[in-house]
Amino acid sequence: MQQNGLTKSSHRALRLTRSQEAFRRFSVCRRWSAPDVRAPTHRPHPGIGIGALHRHNRVAVRAMVKKLFAAAVFAILWCGTAFADDIGTQLKGDEITRELIGHKFRAVSPKRGMEWRGIYNADGTVRYGGRIGAWRLYGDLLCGHATGQPEICVTVYKLGDGKFQFMHTDGSKGVLVTLA
Repeated sequence: MQQNGLTKSSHRALRLTRSQEAFRRFSVCRRWSAPDVRAPTHRPHPGIGIGALHRHNRVAVRAMVKKLFAAAVFAILWCGTAFADDIGTQLKGDEITRELIGHKFRAVSPKRGMEWRGIYNADGTVRYGGRIGAWRLYGDLLCGHATGQPEICVTVYKLGDGKFQFMHTDGSKGVLVTLA
């Protein structure tokens, strides 16, 4: 039987050639090639070629890294505020003046364990460890410096009777001060 001048067997051959051609177009469009022209048993998701899968994975990994980074920042901030709450109550400007100024103190450095004694005078000078410097209040921060040294500002937390923890503005611990 002939249709359009083709026999049944040649018509099948034509259909096979059309499917092979369709597969070739699919392969070229999706950047996927097979060593054989026959349809593979497993095809990638329609609409996602191998290159798209790699781009998709990169986007997914970046999104996951962003979420993990955000979670880490949140955890650090949350723990930081919990830590600040555990070290006592923060003193405000006038409370700092009332508690520390005019009283002799003993200070211990958290990093090296160095110890020195000193006094914050009402005239804005400070004497400690054989040095002379100046202090001032900047809002709720106590700022001080030895002569010729850069100024350091700290928040002051009251731990108990006569004990104070100085905290640097970056959140790290400063000296532990005990009134003498």
